[in-house]
Amino acid sequence: MATPSLLAAWACLVGYSRVAKGRHFPCDVLVGAAIGLVAAVAMESGRWEPGTEMAPLAKTISGVFITAGQYD
Repeated sequence: MATPSLLAAWACLVGYSRVAKGRHFPCDVLVGAAIGLVAAVAMESGRWEPGTEMAPLAKTISGVFITAGQYD
């Protein structure tokens, strides 16, 4: 199994490659990393388990992203 530091390095390299190749803006990569970090910390701390009801803040955040995508 891969270590957390190896996975973090891999994620950084993928994020860098997306920006370097012009596929994403830097803010896209940073926001994605922040969302992933929050989800990982929530799962690791035991505050959220997959398949359970999302917290109200998570519902609000996901609703914002879903609504924003409807106007593209």
